[in-house]
Amino acid sequence: QGANTEFTISGNLVEGNGRNAFPAIRIVFSKSGVMSGNVVINNFDGIVIDGLPNNDASLASSNWIIENNIAANTTARSQYSGIRLTALVRNITLRRNLCVNNGSSLGSQIMIANSASLNADWKSANTRHYTPP
Repeated sequence: QGANTEFTISGNLVEGNGRNAFPAIRIVFSKSGVMSGNVVINNFDGIVIDGLPNNDASLASSNWIIENNIAANTTARSQYSGIRLTALVRNITLRRNLCVNNGSSLGSQIMIANSASLNADWKSANTRHYTPP
């Protein structure tokens, strides 16, 4: 079994996408990539890093650097989360991302599953803001 590896996702504007419960950008079962400089606004969901749902660690998305992205809602509050890491992700680095007015609370800006592994300073290394509508 192999995984998709060595991807770069950079410099994209993703707006008004992600219908039918899919996120604007979703990384699934991929290893060793960089996502940087993307703007994700007004989608069903923002940026999601995910593995395959059978709890097999070899199928986890891992070793991604997620930095310098913007995930926000600018008008209607439709985007469920800014950045979301599911339980099946390992060794993720989240830094210098801006997440604003996603979902229904400050906690919706960056959502981390309990068993996901990422840099310990992710809260201070990213900017999160929420103003109720």
